[in-house]
Amino acid sequence: SAAATKSLSTCVKCIRVLLCLAGIGLAAYAFHVEVAKSQDKDYVAYCDISDWMSCTKVFSSEYGSGFGLVAKYLGKDHPLNVPNSVFGIVFYAVQLTLGFFHNIFSYALLTVFAVGANVGSVYLGYILYYVLDDMCVICVATYAINFLILLVNIRCLVAAGSTPTPSGGGGGGKRRRKKQKAS
Repeated sequence: SAAATKSLSTCVKCIRVLLCLAGIGLAAYAFHVEVAKSQDKDYVAYCDISDWMSCTKVFSSEYGSGFGLVAKYLGKDHPLNVPNSVFGIVFYAVQLTLGFFHNIFSYALLTVFAVGANVGSVYLGYILYYVLDDMCVICVATYAINFLILLVNIRCLVAAGSTPTPSGGGGGGKRRRKKQKAS
């Protein structure tokens, strides 16, 4: 029914908001940890659980800024060579903001950005496990959030593409195709 679809749609949008707020919180904490560690070498973060489970080890590594790629290819002083957490805050803020625009273009853009974030998560997860030989709880939590945001965005994109808008536009929805076949 239309009411059930609208309720599910509202629920999915609320989930995106909660995921984005959680992502912003984790990214802000990661930024705090990185800044605190750079100012005080003896700083111990709550996410530093053991020698092999340390977020400060990851955040202060060469891969903690610019994904380990900006300094290598564009130089250490390049404006994009900022802590990865800054990219995270921007990503979650964009997801949060664009999520309030309910059209297929916004959902497509959100999905493309989320795919990019998940590619970054796979890359950083590989670095975390195989290169740094570490386990970062904050990092893994953000990877999970990124994946869930991707699922939410795909759900919204599919729903927007299959439901005609009141103006008759829409993503070539199922109802319109049925009407065309009947003609």
